[in-house]
Amino acid sequence: MKLKFLLTVVTIVVLILLGIVLYRALAPAEPLDYTVGPLTLRDISNTEQLKVFTARKEVLVSQHRINSGLIMDSEDKIYVIYPATLQFGFDLSKCDSTNVAVSGDSVTVKLPPVSILNRDGHAVDEASKRTAIESGQWSAQEMTDLRQRAEALMVRNCEYDSCYARAEQLGRQMVQSMLQSMGYSYVDVDIARRSDYGLCLVDRRFRNQHPYRWYTKDKMSYLAFNIDQPKREARLFFTPGNITERELLALGDYFSIIFAQTPRDVGIVKRGDTVYVMFHNDYLTAGTKEADKYKAVALRKDMSKLRKVVARLIFKGKKVAVMEVDKGGHLICQYPDGK
Repeated sequence: MKLKFLLTVVTIVVLILLGIVLYRALAPAEPLDYTVGPLTLRDISNTEQLKVFTARKEVLVSQHRINSGLIMDSEDKIYVIYPATLQFGFDLSKCDSTNVAVSGDSVTVKLPPVSILNRDGHAVDEASKRTAIESGQWSAQEMTDLRQRAEALMVRNCEYDSCYARAEQLGRQMVQSMLQSMGYSYVDVDIARRSDYGLCLVDRRFRNQHPYRWYTKDKMSYLAFNIDQPKREARLFFTPGNITERELLALGDYFSIIFAQTPRDVGIVKRGDTVYVMFHNDYLTAGTKEADKYKAVALRKDMSKLRKVVARLIFKGKKVAVMEVDKGGHLICQYPDGK
């Protein structure tokens, strides 16, 4: 298996370098109205992948549904363990002749970003899932949501487990070793930065160590934090389908830490190019004297750090509006944007 893998990688690199050498050797002195080199190299690498290593993981995901009753509420719940095989490596179909530069006995190679090559629904082994607890009836769409959440959790965990960093290190060493064995004395391997970095990993110190509890009640969706506060848990309110699982996990990791001492419920709404962050205050009512006094003090708070995390790392390119609302959802105050 290892021999076959190495032969495949060597073949890819040889074909790319051979294409460059042949193009340079056969290129006419006078320029023509077409270019052979980049197209040929692109065709060679269209379906090629450089697999570095495989990680096997399991993740437990759950969903709770609270049903309102005349006397008391009832709860449906399901816990599912999903296994996954994650293949880390480089998608060489994104390469062309500009990714390899040869000068004498020196060669520079720029690899695309490390990625999970079998992602987007192919990493999770649906057939091997194990249901630990189940009560109530769960639709096909709800089960699909669970599987997507499992994949998002695995991608997030791979960030914390340094799988991406390890793949970069191994990929760089592998390509350097192969090219040096082909006679190149100086080999420089550069790896492009992943554009999705930070979406599922806000910061290592913000990682939530406790399990999340996902549930729905009265058509509202919640992500609850277990932050060692037995009297009250912090929760994210969100609209299903409006925010991705990875964005929710990043928000959960961030808010679960910054609200560890003073739990807060936070509503998240994404509309157009703006994300609305609404801190729920259960002790005040908008328009009262107490709310006005609170507003005077609250508006002096600096929300720039929170805006930076939410706008730049989690929701890239979005504007962020931060506000305080009462338990009825009425506006108490909106923090200035700091501009």
